[in-house]
Amino acid sequence: MNKSLIIALSASLYSLTGHAQESMANASHILNNNSTLYDKFQQGFANAKGTPYIQEEYTLASISGLTTNYMVKYNAFNDEMEVLLESNKVNYVQKEKGLVVALKTNTPKSYVCLGYTDELKKYQLGYFAAAGVIKEGYLLFLKEKIGFQEAKPPRSGYERPTPAGFKPPTSTFFVWESAGEQLIELPKTKTGFIKMFPKRNLKEFFKSGTYDLDVEEDLLQVVKYCYE
Repeated sequence: MNKSLIIALSASLYSLTGHAQESMANASHILNNNSTLYDKFQQGFANAKGTPYIQEEYTLASISGLTTNYMVKYNAFNDEMEVLLESNKVNYVQKEKGLVVALKTNTPKSYVCLGYTDELKKYQLGYFAAAGVIKEGYLLFLKEKIGFQEAKPPRSGYERPTPAGFKPPTSTFFVWESAGEQLIELPKTKTGFIKMFPKRNLKEFFKSGTYDLDVEEDLLQVVKYCYE
């Protein structure tokens, strides 16, 4: 994410996060001080293969509403932002709509806590990675997810058992419409985009260039055209 995009994205996020920042009085409100939640997670998946994390190492990050930076990493399996505190204790950031966790890495990355409806039609709060500015009032977000495969016994004497483990991460892009405060899931294929935006001449648009929908920069150009 280049510097100019970060500036534009920060300006667009201001209206989204302003109320959340005003309501956060102190660190005790934002940091979940129940470290047993993390301990239970570690115990429950102690023998699992793979990883539930997008990045393995803790990264210095700012958390909106706090003046102190913390070491954090994102658990994409249980959709929690982990915070490394003193004495090597790990807690979760308390989710609040509009909260921003900005990772201070060589390629800065920001997560925003937003409300959405899950597969069971239940309202949830979750973390979405900021992917770009489409236009005023419209932002592009990436939802990262890591699934889990339970252990499987062999189907025959010629096979080995499959150990329990975390699956490779998957991602889905969303458009945030600030006016309606809603997330709109984007298709993963060009055919899906053509069906979703029938009023746009996407067939000719896709012919005019090489667009890889798995690449954020390419997808952003496609979405900008759709929302012109």
